[in-house]
Amino acid sequence: MAALEHALHGEEPRAMGLPLPNSKLAMWLFLATEIMFFSGLIGAYIVQRFGAPHWPRPEEMHLVVALGAFNTFVLICSSVTVVLALKALHEEKTQQAAMFLLATFLLGGVFMVVKAIEYTDKWRHHLLPGQVIESVPALVQEALAERRQVAQQQKKKPEEDAVFVALDRFYRYNIGNARLQPAQALKWYNDVRNAFPQAGLPDITRGEEVAETVGRLVQTRRAELKEKRTAHDPLLEELEALSLAAHGIPMSRRQQAVHYHYLSEQKYREAHLPELRLYGNTWSSFYFTLTGIHALHVLGGMVIFAVLLVFYLLGRLGPDKAIWVENAGLYWHFVDIVWIFLFPLLYLIG
Repeated sequence: MAALEHALHGEEPRAMGLPLPNSKLAMWLFLATEIMFFSGLIGAYIVQRFGAPHWPRPEEMHLVVALGAFNTFVLICSSVTVVLALKALHEEKTQQAAMFLLATFLLGGVFMVVKAIEYTDKWRHHLLPGQVIESVPALVQEALAERRQVAQQQKKKPEEDAVFVALDRFYRYNIGNARLQPAQALKWYNDVRNAFPQAGLPDITRGEEVAETVGRLVQTRRAELKEKRTAHDPLLEELEALSLAAHGIPMSRRQQAVHYHYLSEQKYREAHLPELRLYGNTWSSFYFTLTGIHALHVLGGMVIFAVLLVFYLLGRLGPDKAIWVENAGLYWHFVDIVWIFLFPLLYLIG
């Protein structure tokens, strides 16, 4: 009856529904769920990243900004090629459309190869989740073992290695609760005095005088640095370590981290001691979760483009399949946008 009324009034009958194909509606609904999924992951990373008291810098975790930027450029180019493929298909240029689809597939492959190179580098540097050493005592033990091995290769005693001696003192007297004997305290003080001849440290002849004298030197040095509006310097770091050891006071976790950073990044930088990466396992877990799930989405997109290329080889890719390419393009654009969020969060914000 309704159709008869429309015919009498010269109107075309209208069907109920949205003005877009069912397949495109399904794709948009799927992308809506994907947006919620990645929003949760990225949101959790942001909360953890800016809520943690310390967070590893990208260079500490061997992230190469140039590789991340290159992958960003690759994905942007692949978004362009999939748009050009759809345009060519609408113009019934099937061969040209297939070439652009192939270019999109290959660019996705380039992205995956670069990501594999990055993952291999993380594996080589033991930056996988659960493998990052975050404890200073465990890190010092590893460094001592490495120095022993180096000394054996050079056919020397570990005690002849200045790096080993400094780490051993740090581990025994600043981390542990070993008692520093007067003779050892005097030798330690003389080592500091010889390392900083310009500081004019007083001469001490008895080990029993080290604790009291170094305690006064620490207070004096702090006052000098306060006038210069400087928080710390190598001399104060050395004197504080000796003062705590001489008084039998172990370092706090924060003091341990600061002193190890001084030893590894300043005093013995050329020794290439193991790096301290606080919250390294948390960072690694987020990094592999975010980039791994994204890489799986890239791989899924490559499978879709491979199927479209197979249809071309079978002679079944034509303008009637344009909706397939359009839906694949929507998915691929979403994957690109996710990476545009991940790149600055992981590679640039330090």
